[in-house]
Order: sequence, then structure tokens, then C-alpha cells
Amino acid sequence: MFSLFLQQIIIMKIYAYLLVTIASLLLINACSDTQKKQSLPTNNTELAEEELWVDMLVEIPAGSIKKFELNKQNGLIEMDSIDGKPRFIQYLGYPANYGMIPNTLLPLDKGGDGDPLDILSIGPVAQSGELI
Repeated sequence: MFSLFLQQIIIMKIYAYLLVTIASLLLINACSDTQKKQSLPTNNTELAEEELWVDMLVEIPAGSIKKFELNKQNGLIEMDSIDGKPRFIQYLGYPANYGMIPNTLLPLDKGGDGDPLDILSIGPVAQSGELI
């Protein structure tokens, strides 16, 4: 019981980290030119008129307990496995569509973690492999 509680806390911390990362990326994008860097996005009415979008490749649909990942060798979304066994989440299903931002892979030798940036989409359930 205690172990399940700790796992849930860890997952919620990961989701919080992902949301902060996404918000930071959107803020950086919104403040890309000099004029916008001089005012906060919450005070800049011009930003409200712009559309800020990031493509997302869905790996794990909202509510799923199956762990899928993009296979970097063949480009397909496949069920993740550990020791040859399919990987399932043993507690809560994903609270939102989980995936990655295409073209953001930063290799280990360049300071990255070897994976593309993670992203969550809160909204209707999407399908694995769907680009939203």
C-alpha cells in the first residue's frame, strides 16, 4: 500500500515537471522577439491574438495503462517491454495524452538525454501514433 502511494507521488511529480517544461517552452516561444521580451505575456494583448502551437506525436492515450514508446530505430510506436514482457502501469492510467514533440531529440553526446521532449495534451483521448 505504501509503495503504491509513493509510486503515485513520483508519477504526479513527473507530470508536474512535464507541465512546467511545456509552459516554459511556450513562454520562450512567445517571447522570441525583442519587443515581446520587454513585457510579460500576461500583460501583452498582442500575444492573445497569436496562435502558439507545438506538434505532438501521441505515444500513450489518456486513461491507458499500456506503456508505448517511439522506437528510434524504425520510427514505429511500439509497446514498451522489460525483459521481453509488455510493460503496464500498475497504478493510475495516464491522466492525459502523453507523447513527444517531433524533431526535439538531443543526443547524449550533445547534452541531451537521448529522447525527444515529452509533452501532455489535456483533452479528448487520442490514438497512439496520432499527430495532434
